[in-house]
Amino acid sequence: MIKTQVSQTLHTMFQASYQITEGSKELATAKISENRMGASIDYYKGRECFYRLRYDKEQGGRHYWILDDWDEPCGRFFLTQKKGKLFKPGYVYIRGSLRGREYNIYHVGFGKEGNYYCIYERSDQEEEQVALIEKTLTVTDFKDTYDCYGKREEDMDLLHLLCLYIDVWTSRDTAKGAVKSKEITYEVTHHKELKEKYDPSFLKS
Repeated sequence: MIKTQVSQTLHTMFQASYQITEGSKELATAKISENRMGASIDYYKGRECFYRLRYDKEQGGRHYWILDDWDEPCGRFFLTQKKGKLFKPGYVYIRGSLRGREYNIYHVGFGKEGNYYCIYERSDQEEEQVALIEKTLTVTDFKDTYDCYGKREEDMDLLHLLCLYIDVWTSRDTAKGAVKSKEITYEVTHHKELKEKYDPSFLKS
């Protein structure tokens, strides 16, 4: 199992910076800038910008294109919904793709027990869990931290980009810039089918 961490190192009203590490080794860095077109996300390995995430306002649904170092689309993230049936409500989840691989991402919260994003690779009508992200419950100085667990090296960039995408839409509060603050947030998922997407044995496999 590969474990990496995405940590926010800077938080201001209009930008944020991140460091991606594996143990003590820095793998990548990232920055988010706010403008009238939405948040712009750049992902660097060394000094080279490997990926850019750009918001597509026309698509809606929190749709972001992933661009490669040639500014060509090579993936995307967007929200979608599994429709409910009679007496069985639906739920919202994230669809993602990168370089030909397709993913379904499910957010599952267990209150004090943890806050998770379960990543499944999708093929035809089947899916298999390949990764897990755990968002830390305690946030210091409005800087979020994500622990990423993946079975395959080829999925790790997708996990890191996903953390940045999640942080833009669910965690970043550009109106706040206080320091020496601490906040603990609990989220609880009640939907039975969605809760079952979290497999506690995954990290032991």
